Amino acid sequence: MEEDWNDIERGLGGRSITNITFPHENSMLRVARDSTLGDEERTLLCHELCVEIQYYKMLLRNAQNINESQYNISMEELQASCPNEARLKQCDFHTPNIKEKLMENRGY
Repeated sequence: MEEDWNDIERGLGGRSITNITFPHENSMLRVARDSTLGDEERTLLCHELCVEIQYYKMLLRNAQNINESQYNISMEELQASCPNEARLKQCDFHTPNIKEKLMENRGY
């Protein structure tokens, strides 16, 4: 992960940093703090993030810096959190078209 981080830093004109430590919260088993989001809320959140989840899955599928085992672990974690969206190939709704808003506010 440090190598990836430094590749991005250099690509953006920055410099490499050594001995970077990254938290591994997503690799731990669920703990009591995860229960603050109830099943109904989690289902709703997953549904609302469906498009983003589909992009996440596409990024995982196309990532060249993870192996099959890492891919499978990520998909299992997604399946545990958002089973419907993990299974879907496409969401049952589309994101709003914000092209006009971008043109008006940012010029592109």
